[in-house]
Amino acid sequence: MYIENQTFENQDYSENHLPIWEYENCIFKECNFSHSSLSHVQFIDCEFQSCNLTMVQTFATKFQNIHFIESKLLWVDFKNCNEFLFEVRFTKSNLELASFSGMKIKNTIFDACELKEVNFTGADCSWACFSYSQLDRAIFQRTKLENAD
Repeated sequence: MYIENQTFENQDYSENHLPIWEYENCIFKECNFSHSSLSHVQFIDCEFQSCNLTMVQTFATKFQNIHFIESKLLWVDFKNCNEFLFEVRFTKSNLELASFSGMKIKNTIFDACELKEVNFTGADCSWACFSYSQLDRAIFQRTKLENAD
């Protein structure tokens, strides 16, 4: 099923998971996805505002041109996502203990984010922007950081 131009506000998907559909130009506002599965769900040109995505499962999840704003993404393993056209941006979000290990995340913007203990091992972070972000104990082994800010 295909959902377009919808706003989902104050929804709790922690027990009743979001249906495995394609969501385009949708806004998720103050929704709780904590410990739920987003596996095989497709998000295109969507925005997550003040959402809790702690420990969501992301196997084959498609994130294409997605903006996370003031959201919580603790322990999210992005390396399981569908890498085709993967594009995300984060503003004032908490990604503590998340993983981008081995991913191509060129030009990704992390603006004023908490990136404590985030794993960037083997990732391509060329041209990425980490402005005003906290990178305490973040792991950058074999990480490409050409022209990163």
